[in-house]
Amino acid sequence: MARPLASYRLKFVAAVSASSLVTLGGALAVISAAVNRDQQRQLDDVLVAEAAEEARELASADEGALLLLGSRRGPEANDVGPLEPYAALIGASGTVIRSSANLDAMWVPKLPRRTTGCCIDFSLSRGVKLRGAWAPVPGRPGQRVLLAVSRADLDGDAAFLRRAMLAVFAVACAWTIGVVAFTITRLTRGYAKVAEVARNVAAGDLDARMGKHLGTGEIAQIARDVDAMIERLGALLVAQRHFVAHAAHELRTPLTVIFGELSLALRKPRAASDYRETIEHALASTRRLKSMADDLLALARLGAEAAPSRAEVSLLCVLEEARDMAAGAATRERIRLPRAEDDRVYGDHNELVRLFRNLLENALRHGPSGTEVNVTLQHEGNALLVAVQDGGVPPVDPDILFEPFRKGATGRQEGSGLGLAIARHIARAHGGDVRLDPHAPTTTFVVELPAGDTPSPSPPRRRAR
Repeated sequence: MARPLASYRLKFVAAVSASSLVTLGGALAVISAAVNRDQQRQLDDVLVAEAAEEARELASADEGALLLLGSRRGPEANDVGPLEPYAALIGASGTVIRSSANLDAMWVPKLPRRTTGCCIDFSLSRGVKLRGAWAPVPGRPGQRVLLAVSRADLDGDAAFLRRAMLAVFAVACAWTIGVVAFTITRLTRGYAKVAEVARNVAAGDLDARMGKHLGTGEIAQIARDVDAMIERLGALLVAQRHFVAHAAHELRTPLTVIFGELSLALRKPRAASDYRETIEHALASTRRLKSMADDLLALARLGAEAAPSRAEVSLLCVLEEARDMAAGAATRERIRLPRAEDDRVYGDHNELVRLFRNLLENALRHGPSGTEVNVTLQHEGNALLVAVQDGGVPPVDPDILFEPFRKGATGRQEGSGLGLAIARHIARAHGGDVRLDPHAPTTTFVVELPAGDTPSPSPPRRRAR
């Protein structure tokens, strides 16, 4: 993971630096071109003006007047600065009529299409590069004056500006890459720690933590979230281990009984009545084993199946079906149901039946033998409160009753210890809850469910695979 992170840093630094430097380089190039263009424009304006002035002076002079630069009759040298001027008078045919002494004798000008205000670049045979401007001579058709100066200073300024821009660009490159690399390293340092902790957790080290030394901001929040996730994951794994251990223990007990009964029966020949008694004991243990397996399967499916269809269901039908499933013919009369013909709840019929069946079975199993189980109903806002009272003594520590595999101290031990945990899970999935009434004189479980016209805000469920 360290190498991919380093590669990511390198790519990020390269991308940010390249984009920044391309933008900076483009800006410097535009600035350099604009400065050079402005300097050349200023020189061209001076050359055009001086060429026009020289043409006017020639027009007012005699035909044989010489083209004298630097004198009163020619363009003043100071008008173009310290540059040495070059001048020529060109005829209509393009031949040089007269020129200054510093122009080559064999120099032949290339006439531009425009007759005035046109500037050209040309070179002499000795390698001197010139910039010149044309101007027509008034009163002399076809004749033009060319006034030029050396481009050495103009090109020198451009070269100096180019070198300065390159130096600035080089310094900016080094500075940009350094700053970007430093910033990216600081920003990704926390992510490197996250990756390290994730690898340790994946390897089974649930004691790995991000720590509290990652500063503030988003990275610190991510660190806190990762630590909280690891804490929760560790708690879930511990709960899973305990659940598996309890389940194995509870399943082992009836299996041990079945194994012992059958082994004892096969040690020597026995009477048919003895075999029947052994089979009945094994069958009772098998029923308990099947009940345990059903409860484990139900608890595992809760929250993992697709959300069942929910609708308004009759509370009385739910309670009657739960009573018939929880009690046999001999004990059915011990359960007193409320008159709830018009009361309806919103939820899944089968899950609600299992909820109340578990509570009624718990009441019959752990309540005093022969006592009645009273089910009462109370309205509270948009909720229905259904109380199941068995007449037993309330437990000292009611919080642990809803943990899986917890059994009452005074009850008979044929239960799986999962009924109350399943009941609470179903109630909470329907937007309600199951709790033990601390103020009741006897053991009383209260179920809170949304009324029929109030859909429960049930949490989303994953589809089992």
